[in-house]
Amino acid sequence: MKRAFLVIVVLLSATAVFAVNFTDFQSGFNEFAQDLANGAPFSTSTGLGWSQAYIGQFPHFGLGITAGVTTISAGAMKTLADAMGVTLPSDFSYASKYGLPLPGYTIDARIGGFVLPFDIGLKLGYIPPGTFPTVDVNYILFGIDVRYGLLKDQGFTPALSVGLGYNHMKASVAVPGFLGSDVQIAQVYDPGTASYHILSLADPNFGLDWSTNVIEAKAQISKKLIFITPYLGVAAALSFGTSASGSVTSQLKYDGGQITQAQIDRITQYYQSQGMTPPDLTTTGFSASAKNGTAIDFRAFGGVSFNLFILYLDLGGGYDFSTGGFGGAINLRIAL
Repeated sequence: MKRAFLVIVVLLSATAVFAVNFTDFQSGFNEFAQDLANGAPFSTSTGLGWSQAYIGQFPHFGLGITAGVTTISAGAMKTLADAMGVTLPSDFSYASKYGLPLPGYTIDARIGGFVLPFDIGLKLGYIPPGTFPTVDVNYILFGIDVRYGLLKDQGFTPALSVGLGYNHMKASVAVPGFLGSDVQIAQVYDPGTASYHILSLADPNFGLDWSTNVIEAKAQISKKLIFITPYLGVAAALSFGTSASGSVTSQLKYDGGQITQAQIDRITQYYQSQGMTPPDLTTTGFSASAKNGTAIDFRAFGGVSFNLFILYLDLGGGYDFSTGGFGGAINLRIAL
């Protein structure tokens, strides 16, 4: 979990002093927060991506666990890197191609319906605070869906279903300072001294927060072939109440010393007097946030499961057409 988010910290930990206007840095961070908000609905797709388009009516049921990863678009990474004037280290070059990975997991359950050919699925993922010693993670993902079987998997006929579901996700990740040194982040002009000064953060902490609600309609087709079951599907998601934020916090320093409110006020007034947007500074760092109204996303998904009697191992992937994000998941379950 920690490695997935260290890529951002590596970016923010560049030791070069930025000679650009601080507002460019802030603007890039704001755009990153917006991209995080755009990608949040896709992150709820982890879980309940079982290979069987329809499991059959009761007493058919199943219980398993899914571990997956979705990504924030690579464009978000480029936006932040360009604003900071840095290049991703080679170890993290994948992020500029495929996006920032957001890992997740769920416990999944399905049960076949009565009378009509439908099934109901539930998923829940939860990581309590304090689970990891070096990174603070809070994570909850809840989802429910109902699928109606239009075709049953028999003979040469594949299973086909349509479904409707709801997902809610709220997560935060905070990576505490670990560099052991100050990080220079920008140069700003102070009219009180009539010169430029270096702003730095004392071994900063980096944080991400996001939440979203998603109503999703999907269609899926699958076909059992002896001991494997390939499947394909498409989904349209309506998201609402989506928000995301990022923050870099620690003691903000001015030429190596603690910055004062008077210095912040002078810097702010100068930028305003020049008709420029002043840097959003506090004595503890800076933050950016974004909120989305309702939005519609489309994704495709598919994969294959390996079946051994009542044991199923699913390998699946997905692509979000709206954000360009990728996803992958593995599910292990017992199903009757």
